[in-house]
Amino acid sequence: MKTHFVERLIKVLIENDIIQEGITIPYLIQAYKIKNSDDKPISQEYIQYVFQDIIEDNNHVFWIRTCSSIEQLTIKLASAEEQNEFYSDIRYKYICNELGNPIIYFEECFECPVPTIENVSKLFWDKYKDICFIPQKFSYVYHKWVNITPLEVDIIKSII
Repeated sequence: MKTHFVERLIKVLIENDIIQEGITIPYLIQAYKIKNSDDKPISQEYIQYVFQDIIEDNNHVFWIRTCSSIEQLTIKLASAEEQNEFYSDIRYKYICNELGNPIIYFEECFECPVPTIENVSKLFWDKYKDICFIPQKFSYVYHKWVNITPLEVDIIKSII
């Protein structure tokens, strides 16, 4: 089975001690820009493209939640235990792939009442446009948004 870019990205960043379990949404979007050698400014449409890619080309389940250590929304691979909890608890909203399989789950208090790719993309665009996307600061370190390091860029390019 093919391993999706996001799954590889998370695993490699954990192995390199850059993250503990998940990546912020701005980091995810910038990683896709690096992967695609795309130097155009980030747009709401590009965010939509990223989430569409995750949903269409994936057999793994992801979870978008607030990370307790950095207090920012992150996307992470959902463990089997978490997936069992999702399936048995209707409080968790999700987005399905074209086969109807839930691929991305959201924390109970997620800010988007109806998660669709369009709604989630707009929410993330509005949330991060001025603090991350326009100033091009995609990594959250020591409670502030900063540039992705050259080491991180090299790591992202190595998994493409």
